[in-house]
Amino acid sequence: MIFFFILHLSIRKSFKMSYYSSPIYTPQCRCIVSGKFALLAGSTAFASMAFYINVVEHPAMITLDDKNALKHWKAMYSRAAKIQSSLALITSIVGTGIAYRTGEKIWLIGAGLMFLNWPYTLIFIMPINNKLNATSNESANPETHSLIRQWNSRHAVRTVLGFAAVGKIYYIRKKNKKMSSFEEIQQRANKLNADLHFGDPNELRISSNDNVYTTPAFIETSLDDIFRRSEEIWNKKQSIKPVIGMNASLRTIKDQNQLNSTRFSIQQEKEMEAKKKQQIIYDDISSDQPQNSEVDKLVQRAFERARIATERSFLNQQVLERTTGKLSSTSDLFSPKKGRQIDKEINLEGGKSVFTIKGKSPGNLPNAPLAHEQELFAKTLDKALDRDSNSQLRPIINGVLEKLNSREANYIWSKVFAILPETRILKVNQSVRELRSEKKWLEALIDNGTKYLQDEYKSYMETTVQGNLSTASRGGIPGTHSLIEAFLNVKKPSTNIKYEDGRYGLHPKWVVLFYCLRIGDLLAVSKVADELVNNAQCSSLVSLLSNLHKLNSIDEDRRIKIRAEWKQNSQTCSDDYKSAVYGLFLGFDCPSVNTTIEDWLWARLISCKWATESTRALRQLQTTICAQHGERYFVVEGGSYLLYFAVLFLTGQIERAIFTLHKSVEFSVHAVHIGLLAQQIGVLMCTDIVQDVHEPSICQINLARLVLLYVKEFELINAMYALNYCFFLREFKLENLIDGNVTNFSRSVFDACVSRLVFLNKDKLDEILGKFDEHDQHKLGLIDKFSGSLNVKDVIGRVAFDISIEGDPLCACRLYALSDRSDDAIQLASIQLSKLISNPSTEQTQKSVEIAKWLIRLYGNDAKRETFLYQTLCRLLELYTFFKAAEEGKNHEAIELLQKMKFIPTDPEDVPAAVDQFHMVADEIRPLLPDICSQLMRSIVSAHESAPIGSPETLLLKQFAKALILYTAQIPFRFPVSTNSLLLQLRSRIV
Repeated sequence: MIFFFILHLSIRKSFKMSYYSSPIYTPQCRCIVSGKFALLAGSTAFASMAFYINVVEHPAMITLDDKNALKHWKAMYSRAAKIQSSLALITSIVGTGIAYRTGEKIWLIGAGLMFLNWPYTLIFIMPINNKLNATSNESANPETHSLIRQWNSRHAVRTVLGFAAVGKIYYIRKKNKKMSSFEEIQQRANKLNADLHFGDPNELRISSNDNVYTTPAFIETSLDDIFRRSEEIWNKKQSIKPVIGMNASLRTIKDQNQLNSTRFSIQQEKEMEAKKKQQIIYDDISSDQPQNSEVDKLVQRAFERARIATERSFLNQQVLERTTGKLSSTSDLFSPKKGRQIDKEINLEGGKSVFTIKGKSPGNLPNAPLAHEQELFAKTLDKALDRDSNSQLRPIINGVLEKLNSREANYIWSKVFAILPETRILKVNQSVRELRSEKKWLEALIDNGTKYLQDEYKSYMETTVQGNLSTASRGGIPGTHSLIEAFLNVKKPSTNIKYEDGRYGLHPKWVVLFYCLRIGDLLAVSKVADELVNNAQCSSLVSLLSNLHKLNSIDEDRRIKIRAEWKQNSQTCSDDYKSAVYGLFLGFDCPSVNTTIEDWLWARLISCKWATESTRALRQLQTTICAQHGERYFVVEGGSYLLYFAVLFLTGQIERAIFTLHKSVEFSVHAVHIGLLAQQIGVLMCTDIVQDVHEPSICQINLARLVLLYVKEFELINAMYALNYCFFLREFKLENLIDGNVTNFSRSVFDACVSRLVFLNKDKLDEILGKFDEHDQHKLGLIDKFSGSLNVKDVIGRVAFDISIEGDPLCACRLYALSDRSDDAIQLASIQLSKLISNPSTEQTQKSVEIAKWLIRLYGNDAKRETFLYQTLCRLLELYTFFKAAEEGKNHEAIELLQKMKFIPTDPEDVPAAVDQFHMVADEIRPLLPDICSQLMRSIVSAHESAPIGSPETLLLKQFAKALILYTAQIPFRFPVSTNSLLLQLRSRIV
């Protein structure tokens, strides 16, 4: 009873501590958050220590004798009392502080439970503590054991209080988190709803002379809405309409949730139109916020401007670092983490590449004349695309190489042509990854790489013999054996090797046999092997070599025999060439024979070809080259980018090879064209998203980025060449800005590149896209050469849309007309006229009128004459004539023009019919109604004042003015207050 009484008093007193009905600090305040954590941690520590004493310390203590038990209790008490008393006091103070600061009195329950440990200890446990502390260790007796047990049972109450406090504090803390999250979400939702409310005329009032779209309040609200986190609430509040020029074929973002141009279904559009016809707007449109449709258009144009800016920012970036003496992070992209070699199989220092001349390594080749090569490639490509936009790149590149006559270029492209197929082999609905994973592709890769290395070595042997005819002593005898014998006469075998099994002609048999294999003449191999038939020590190998030209693979039984045979002979074999032949079929290398990178690579490819699982062996070889050795070995440690490129390409690592060549800077022109060729024949693995960078774990290449970086060097100098290269990117799609996905509605990189080229070369717009001449005939531009491969008019239409978004509607009108999108051209011209014709004397208005008249002339003999858009444009031109006449003081002419247009009723009896037909007034004309009526009323007043008093003309003018007032009052369109006041004031002058 005493326990619960103390708890009751503590809570009652604590409730009077805070006089705040609302929290002083928010739940997210750092001090409050830290305090809650400290409260929970302190109470948990107190309860855990108390529990530990109950279930661990005490049971161990009572197993001791009386003296040691008391001694252990005193030691335990002296330490635990300070900690537990401090924890109980501190946590109760912290809990009380939290309750005071936040105004949440529920925290006092946890604090009170922790504070109760103090009075409980003083009343119920302290007497036992005093007795035990007063007893000396020597005088301990069984009664001491009884007191320790009694102390433990009362201490258990403190354990219960501690855990009760922990549970309560944890529950309150968790509940507060949920409540604070809900309140925060509710506040944000209420704020968004408040910001999105556009119906109350008292919320936002501006002067009648200000433009509602340029007021700070409107701009701030619109931008705030656009970048709100909760797009769902925004989508529910808005009704999205199509934007001019954004038809189904030109969308860049897929669905409504992405806040881009979408269209409602026909049924939805009909329902909305019906509601609009029935609704009469009584608000002052010039002083209230704009309707949702206007906001939608503004937001839509803002998103389109952001999209265009983002695309051009991406196309303008330079992301590839160039190496300057050491590898950068970008340069080491496909390199291993450690540039060590796995063993001493490859010896760059001891051997020389057979493809260099006079000991000159590829790394020492002179820098290629970049400007000359770029010009030659670009010019040849341009001529080919002029003839046929679907031209194959292989013959184009062959023609360039013939004109270049460059040793470096031939070194690069000989390997490319050896590995890549001549025609496209990618099947329909087959991905490049699937093609490159097929066994057929991998086996062809091994065969092509092996054959190339063999043919190159044979050419090297013939060159060597031709350069040393007297020493070679070939005697004009054709054939492989005579070539090898003549070559060995020049390149004499080492005398340090003890050759076995005799000679074939003038040279050791195994040396001749190895070189027969090296140049790929299997019939010659069989002929030499027949001379070794009687050699029992290597009978299995000789049998294989004799029949090698008949085999496509080596069965496992034969392989086991050869392996066992080599295991027996390896200890006694002194002939390195014999060891090298065994290594070709068993997968080990002989560095003393394969002294160059090319020899080593050929030996590895031969091993892959005759391996049990050839494709698996090739994968292992690729990993060895790019991961275990990598760029540090082949480039930094005495090699060159050309050498690393050759090794990568001959092992089928096309993407890594292109990237390596591009990093060499001086040969990047070849890297770009290799990528384009590989992409055209369908064997290049590109990144799924153009904005992606290289991914080290997946061997893909961003071809679009590679080409764009190359094009940037001359896009400002020669737009024609830049356009040609961008044409090859027409299949690549740019990532959408909102959802980050690539869809069928995403813009192609080519479209974005054309738009950017026009932006950068505005003076060459007509040259790039074409134009209309003085006879309104379409004059073709540079882009029209691609009409056989893509819809050029669609591309021009997309560029026109970008230009209209950027704020040049007149240029966009011409381009829309050029792309045969007459509706977009006419509608854009109408919108432009609607904004300007109320001030007919400005220069911009004159230019807009000229464009409108040109469109009227261009489509005047077409079926477009009967369309609503065409008629709207004609009516706007007539209204321009009205405003111009009124401005020049030709009041009668202005009045007669409006009477002929039958736009505004001239007789009060005709007003009801005109009101019923108001829904037929075009959207582009409605914003002009206040200006039209004001100017018309001024003309009526001026004409009335100049007419003779009492004449029939004055009566007609009065009727006209009355009809005008009735019309403006009855149509479902709210005029600004200033306009209504002006109309009434002017009419009062003629009544």
